[in-house]
Amino acid sequence: MLYVALAVALAFGFFFLQAMHLHEAAMPDTDEGVYAVTGIMMWSGLVPHVDFGFWHMPLLPLLIGLGLKILPGLFGVRLVFLFINCFVAVPLALFLRRISPGIAAPIIAVFFYLSFHEMVHHDFRFLAIRQLANDFLILFLFVGSVGRSWRYSYVLQILLACASALLFLPTLPNLLMASMLLIWMRDKAVRKQEIVRYAWILGSAIGIALLYLLTIPNALQQIVLDQLGRSSESKFLRIQALLTLDKDVLFYGVSTLSLAVALYFRHLRPLALVMLGIILVALLLSSNFYPHYLSIAGPAFAAGIFCLVILMQRCVGRLGRWSALGIAMPISLLCTMHTSIVMPSLLGEWLYNRQTPYHELVKAVRQAGGPVLTHQPIYAVNAGVPIIHAFSDAYMRPPVSRPRYTEKQLLAMENDACSILIEGWMRGAVSDSTLQRWLTQYYHAVENNWGMVLYTHHSNCS
Repeated sequence: MLYVALAVALAFGFFFLQAMHLHEAAMPDTDEGVYAVTGIMMWSGLVPHVDFGFWHMPLLPLLIGLGLKILPGLFGVRLVFLFINCFVAVPLALFLRRISPGIAAPIIAVFFYLSFHEMVHHDFRFLAIRQLANDFLILFLFVGSVGRSWRYSYVLQILLACASALLFLPTLPNLLMASMLLIWMRDKAVRKQEIVRYAWILGSAIGIALLYLLTIPNALQQIVLDQLGRSSESKFLRIQALLTLDKDVLFYGVSTLSLAVALYFRHLRPLALVMLGIILVALLLSSNFYPHYLSIAGPAFAAGIFCLVILMQRCVGRLGRWSALGIAMPISLLCTMHTSIVMPSLLGEWLYNRQTPYHELVKAVRQAGGPVLTHQPIYAVNAGVPIIHAFSDAYMRPPVSRPRYTEKQLLAMENDACSILIEGWMRGAVSDSTLQRWLTQYYHAVENNWGMVLYTHHSNCS
C-alpha cells in the first residue's frame, strides 16, 4: 500500500501549505460570497429564484449555509472544503491504479492534480463550485471501480450523481462519459447489466435536476435561459487564450498530447477518450469562457499525466536494467519544470496572502452592529451581520444586465443599513452623485487601500 501512503502524504502536504495562513487570507472577488450569503438566506427560509435572483443550482449554498450553522464561521467551512479538495486525491490515485497497476503513474498524476495552478491557486481555499464538482466526479469513479463490490455502492453513486446535478449542470456530460468508462472496466459478461445500472443512475441525476428547474418558479429562466443569453465567444479565441497562459500551458499540452497518443493503445483508449471528452466539455460548453473554467477538467488533465507515465514505461521497458533510469530522467525533468513554473505563484498565494486591510473592513462592518449595504457579500458573511436584501440584483452578479437602482431605491436601502462598504464594485454600481452624498453625509469609520466603511448611525444600529 505504498502508493496509498504516498498519495496521503502528498494530500497532507498540500493541505498543510494552504491551511497555514488561511485565517489571514482574503479573496473577495470570487463567487464565494454569493454562495455563502445565498446559503444563509436559504437556511433562513427564503427561496432562491423566488425571493431573490440566483443563477446557479442550490447545493453549494445549502452546504455552506449548513456549515456556517455548525462550524466556527467561514474559516471552519473553508477548512473542511480544503480538506476534501486535497484528500480526494487519494481516491483519484486508487481509481487510476485500477486502470493500470503500478505506483509511479498514479502518484505523479496526483502531484500534477494538486499543483494544477488554475484550479488550486485560490479556489481550493475559497469555496468554489468547480472544485467540489471535481470531488464528486472523482468519488463517482472511485466508488464505481474500487468500491464496486461494496454493499451500498449503487446508492452512493446515485447520491453522488444527484449531488453533481444539483451542484453544477455542466457536470452531467462528464457523468455520462465517466459512466461509459466504468462500464468498459467491467467484464464483458456483465456489461449489459452495467448499462442498466448507469442508466438508472444518470436518469436519477437528470430527473432531480429537472424537478428543481421545473418546480421552483424562475429557476429554469435564471439557471439555463439567462445563461444561454450571455454573449458567446469564438471557440478559436478560447484556444488562443489557453496558449497564452504562462502557468499551466505545459501541463495542458503534455497531458492532452499524452491522452491523444494513448488512443492508439487498447487498454488506455477508453480512459483517454473519456478524459479528452471532459476537456472538450470544459473548453466548449460555457458561452462566456474564462481560462479558470478548465479547472473542472482537473481529473482529466491528471489522467493525461498518468497515461504519459504508463506509455513511457511501455516504451522503455525493453531497455532492461536501464529502463528505470530511462523513465525517471524525463519524468523528473517534467516534474521539475512544472514545479518551477507553478510553485512560486502558489506558495506566494498560500503563504503571503495575509490581508490586514481586508480584515480591518470586516471588523468595522461587524462593529456597526447591523445590516451592511455592500456589493461584496463576503464582507457581511465574515462579519456575521445581515446584508441589505434589496440590493441583491447587484451583489448576486447576474449574467444578464439589470437596470441601475434609482436614487429613491438607494435611499431606502441606506436608511435600513448600519454601514455602507464602498470599494471598486460599489463605485461602479451607484452614481457619482450618490457616492458623493454618502461620503459627505456619513461617518468614515475605516478607510484603507481596499475600500472604506461608512457608519450611518441610524436609530436601529448599536
